[in-house]
Amino acid sequence: MTGPRLRSVHVVVVGAGVAAVRLAERLAGHSRYAVTILGDEPCLPYNRALLPSALGSSRPAARLRFHAASWYRRNGINLRTGTAVIAIDRKSHRVVLADGNDVRYDVLVLALGAASTVPMVSGIRRLLARRCRVFTVRTAEDVRRLTAALHHARTVAVLGGGATGIALATGIALRGREVELVHSDAYLLDGVVDRTAANLIHTNLEKLGVRVRCGAPARSIVEGSAGVRLVCADGGLVVADMVVVACGARPRVRLAARAGLSIAEDGIAVTSELSVVDDPDIFAIGDCAAALGKGEALAAWEHADLLASALLGAPFERSPFLRTIRIHTGSLDLAVLGQPLAGTPVTLHDAARSTYKRLAVENNRLVGALLVGDTSEAGRLALALRRPWTPLFLRGVLFRYQDVEHRGLLPTETDLLCVCRSVSVAGFRAALDETSDWEEACRRTGAGTGCGTCRTAIERFASRYKTEHVA
Repeated sequence: MTGPRLRSVHVVVVGAGVAAVRLAERLAGHSRYAVTILGDEPCLPYNRALLPSALGSSRPAARLRFHAASWYRRNGINLRTGTAVIAIDRKSHRVVLADGNDVRYDVLVLALGAASTVPMVSGIRRLLARRCRVFTVRTAEDVRRLTAALHHARTVAVLGGGATGIALATGIALRGREVELVHSDAYLLDGVVDRTAANLIHTNLEKLGVRVRCGAPARSIVEGSAGVRLVCADGGLVVADMVVVACGARPRVRLAARAGLSIAEDGIAVTSELSVVDDPDIFAIGDCAAALGKGEALAAWEHADLLASALLGAPFERSPFLRTIRIHTGSLDLAVLGQPLAGTPVTLHDAARSTYKRLAVENNRLVGALLVGDTSEAGRLALALRRPWTPLFLRGVLFRYQDVEHRGLLPTETDLLCVCRSVSVAGFRAALDETSDWEEACRRTGAGTGCGTCRTAIERFASRYKTEHVA
């Protein structure tokens, strides 16, 4: 005689980005939990961090999706796309949908993501509301609309000289448009890279035909018959057929605020375990949470891992957050890992090859790396940032000694071989066990198909694994 079957704990996730999908991956196959993902976009979940790379695609969401629909069905994940949540009824443990229905939860996870920041530019909100001539890039639909609009534009102004702005300016220029990049700070990626790297990026953009204007933010925008006119703080004028806004992102917190949850300056207020401070049955992860590393795809991954481990009662070794920025568009190749401006710098600038490497060392540890022009060592450096290093290893990275291997840098099962596609060592190893071809393993897992800068590290790992496996 068997006892009564225990009811599964219903985990409802609001949002369908990297944090939501990673949490579903971790909980899949555990009968104790039933997972429902509620996404307001009509498409399958996709990697939002790679949207600039999908410029020109008529189906950006399909190109960047995490899994096929069959994966969710096979793993018992109830994925509901095109489903907007408009309210949270904390008393009855239900979320209210835009169509009037509701969904009951035992555990509610808010993975709401972020919305584009709109700069303080007179006239810009009116044009954004009209969806005419001024565009933001935060969703697959945004990319589709921007791609369509580019067919009718000759000149484009990009507001924002951060990673997204630079990637978009490069991608648009490569499609034959005249581009002017307007950045409010003194130099590109100010506070993220140093002047040497910024100057190399600036020069690279100019070689592509992008005009770069730094230190003079736009103050007003006016639409005319010939396009739009941007007036900058220094009195300068930028005239373009259309404007693309890439000025960062702000956490989406309106749903949480309406439910009476506490909102911090940078997102939903959470504890160290990512539960909201007002309700132990509600959690917030990813960009919407006021937690360490927010705004980074890898942080969303780690938030999901931490929460999944807590729900499953599994140990979770929380490592220091690793900041990552990748740009790999046309001739521009950039990787920022950790805190490259901290500590003592070790640099190598090869002006002839337009490459620059800066490694930051603090308390006998590598704490950051900045690579411009040659990012082939990004994979090994990502591992080195969480492990001991030796001077021999650093010299090998700087001078490209291909035979230099440091045993302390061999990846563990929980390391990410591919940050963009969130492919772990364990996941890639499983694919390698099914096929002897590392490129086929990449196709099956998606590893190396994002920015592409990790492919060298993946090939090395596959070669070493194949040798050890055969032996």
